[in-house]
Amino acid sequence: MNAPNNIHHQLLLYLDDLLAEPEKHQVEAQLAEDAALRQELAYLQHIQTAIQNRPAEPTPGLWSDIEAQIQEESQNLWTSLEWAGKRLVPLFAAAAVIMLATLGNFNGEETEVTLDDYFQNQEGLILSELDTFDNTLGIESPEAQ
Repeated sequence: MNAPNNIHHQLLLYLDDLLAEPEKHQVEAQLAEDAALRQELAYLQHIQTAIQNRPAEPTPGLWSDIEAQIQEESQNLWTSLEWAGKRLVPLFAAAAVIMLATLGNFNGEETEVTLDDYFQNQEGLILSELDTFDNTLGIESPEAQ
């Protein structure tokens, strides 16, 4: 006899009348012995009957609603262009800035900026902001005393 988990596969073949005569008799013998297997066969037959009796046409209004939405979306070209504008314009603008920055460095002059230059520039900026902050609070700088 076949393995127990193979009987479920054979049960499906039996239901579709695809088994050879010897296998068909084996399944029928197991059905006679096993109540759970008979119940499973009845359940599968119920499913098969429900599928065969299903309506041939889709739910009324379902396709017409989908078709109307497709037509609405395809006619609204402006929405597509608006989407492209919102996504692509900033991308092109960033690409243009990068390109101009790159091309701007090829002006023939060799400019070298070091890390020390950067820190000196930042130091001056921070000190000027501190002076502004001190003036706002009314604190005199130590240099003025």
